[in-house]
Amino acid sequence: MKHKKTDFGLAVAIIVIVALTAAICLSAVACPAKKINFKAVFYVIYYSGAENEISVSALSETVESYGGAGYVLEYSDGFYVTVACYSDEKSAESVQAALKRRNLSCEILKAERTKYATKDRKNAERYAGNLNTLVSLADMAYNCANSLDTGEFGQSKAKEIISAIKSGTEAIKNSEAGNPFSVCAETVSEICDEIKKGYIYSRELRFLQVAIADAILNIDL
Repeated sequence: MKHKKTDFGLAVAIIVIVALTAAICLSAVACPAKKINFKAVFYVIYYSGAENEISVSALSETVESYGGAGYVLEYSDGFYVTVACYSDEKSAESVQAALKRRNLSCEILKAERTKYATKDRKNAERYAGNLNTLVSLADMAYNCANSLDTGEFGQSKAKEIISAIKSGTEAIKNSEAGNPFSVCAETVSEICDEIKKGYIYSRELRFLQVAIADAILNIDL
C-alpha cells in the first residue's frame, strides 16, 4: 500500500506564516493609537465674500491690500481667506467690529482640533512638544505683526524674529528622520525665507502666523 508523502517543510512554513499573521493582527489590536494631550483653538477672522475655491484665491490679494493675512485656510471642507487670527474670541470680535465699520464683510471662524493621536507611541510626547512649539512660533509671528503696526519693531527686529521662527521649524523638521512634521515645517521655513527677501510688512507676519496655525490644525500624525 502506498502512503501519501507529507511535505513537512511546507506544512511548517504555512504554520509559521499563519502564526505571524495572527501575531501582527493581535499586535494591531493591542496597540491602538496613543492619544496626545493637546488641543488647538484659533479664532480666525475671514473675508466672507468668497463662495468657492476659485473666488477664494481671487480675494486673497484683495484682503492683503487691506493689510490682512490673505492666507487661504482649508478647514472642515471649507476654504477661508483669512484676515487675522487670534487665540481668544474677544480680541477677534473687537477686530471684526472695527473691520465692519470700514465696510469689510468679515466673519469669525472658530477653528479647533481637540483630538490628536499617533500610532507611533514612542514619539507621542515628542509630537506634543512639537505642537506646543508651533503654537509658540505662531504667537511670535502674531506679536511681531502687532509690534510692526505700532512701530515698536523695525525691520531688523522683524528679521530677527522671523529667523528665530525659521530656526524653530528647522529644529522640528530635523528632530527625527521622516517625522510627520517635516513637510509643514519645511513649508513654514520657506515662507520665512520669502518674507525676509524684501521689506517686511505686518500682513506678512499674519500670513506666517496663519500658515503655522494651518499646520497645527491639519497635521496628520
